[in-house]
Amino acid sequence: MKTLADMTFEYIWLMMFGDEDQIALDYAVQQQESLSLYFKEMTNAEKSALSQAAQRAKDFLLADPDENGFTPEALVSNEQREMLDAFISGEVFESLL
Repeated sequence: MKTLADMTFEYIWLMMFGDEDQIALDYAVQQQESLSLYFKEMTNAEKSALSQAAQRAKDFLLADPDENGFTPEALVSNEQREMLDAFISGEVFESLL
């Protein structure tokens, strides 16, 4: 379930934060609006797996700089941090219902 949760989280991230060069905006909005339907049907295990995927993404995005001084943290917006935290805490599953 870990791999599926990671793929799902990456897809949700793309829908939420992708630009027109990456995803059609009308499609992204349509999919965002359907998230609550999916969340409603998810089991607790599936929600937990998705929360863990968000934690792995946050750990990567906010990691200490590598040997070359690179860290993706500078590219992460406050809105993206809030979304990560909402998935990690499980708040997102309740707020969209």
